[in-house]
Amino acid sequence: FFSSRRRHTRLQGDWSSDVCSSDLYVGSAGTHRRPLYIECCIDGVFLQPEGIRLGPSDFEGPPGPGNPLASALRAAREHIASTTAAGGDPAAQPYPLLLVRPSGVMAYYAAREAIQSWGSDFGYQLIDEDWDLAFPPRDPALAEVERRAVEGIGRAHV
Repeated sequence: FFSSRRRHTRLQGDWSSDVCSSDLYVGSAGTHRRPLYIECCIDGVFLQPEGIRLGPSDFEGPPGPGNPLASALRAAREHIASTTAAGGDPAAQPYPLLLVRPSGVMAYYAAREAIQSWGSDFGYQLIDEDWDLAFPPRDPALAEVERRAVEGIGRAHV
């Protein structure tokens, strides 16, 4: 369900333009949550801004908590919890945010099935194919944690 061509993106600006923005989720009770960006496009599922690619073979096994995407998200959540002051507060836990391009609908379905252990604790945003997305700066320590989690399952495409 993926091709070999990848578009680079950035997250910033307003929703009426071809540039997309995303900040921390602020709930009705003032809860601030950090998104774990998962870009779904024709070329795969990308953990952003770390740039870790998951391809079709990463979604072939059982969709339980041991798959590469779920493992990477769990590792990211644990890493963020260990490096932030509010890490133990469930209201401050990061959540998966799937950014879905029109070409990435099948990738979205694969990713959604892979993160079913998160229940309804995720978000998604449909984005245009040509939108540029400006993500926050890449966190090398987080990238390494996610990469090791994916490789621990035996499949990494970084």
